[in-house]
Amino acid sequence: VTFFATPFDKSSADFLEEVGQDVYKIASFDVTNLPLLAHVAKKGKPVILSTGMSSVEEVDEAVQTILPHNKELMVLHCVSIYPSAEDKLNLRTIPFFQERYHPLPIGYSGHEQDYMPTLAAISLGAKVVERHITLDKAMPGPDHATVSIDPKEFSAMVAGARRIEKALGVARSEVLPEEMPTRNKHSKSIVSTVRIPAGTAITASMVMCKSPGYG
Repeated sequence: VTFFATPFDKSSADFLEEVGQDVYKIASFDVTNLPLLAHVAKKGKPVILSTGMSSVEEVDEAVQTILPHNKELMVLHCVSIYPSAEDKLNLRTIPFFQERYHPLPIGYSGHEQDYMPTLAAISLGAKVVERHITLDKAMPGPDHATVSIDPKEFSAMVAGARRIEKALGVARSEVLPEEMPTRNKHSKSIVSTVRIPAGTAITASMVMCKSPGYG
């Protein structure tokens, strides 16, 4: 597990640099903190930018502040409501960000109570997901019972993500070899419905389409 933390000010970022942090996370409430964004970007480490409670124009400005100093930037779609109702998640923002900030990778920071929307985000192209995890949802604190998933749920989420990655595959343009037996059996061939003497001009009324599909 790679350790990293979220600095809220320049001195915290400098401390994290001293202890050898390899990646920086920027919290949603610092999207408009442009001096901090530039300070972190100049450290030359990958930056993960969360975008909750921010307008598109503010995210644009944040991205434009970071990129001149650091091209290793990932933008996370995020809704900063704890927990987030499903009708507030607006996951279509993920492909919107993919087009707007291409070629930057786009991810998802989720605060829903389970992990189904997180899997939906992955199916929409999220390259990384961020979720709160707790060992016990009954523990005191604002996150444990509201937006956190436990280790069993986290494991199931990861397993679901791996399944989705397999299922997404690649854009397909050819018939798969495994499809050919079914194609041969059930697709159609053109066959005659009447005896057709040699030299006859064939018309539509003389033929029809029937299985199997190999002629």
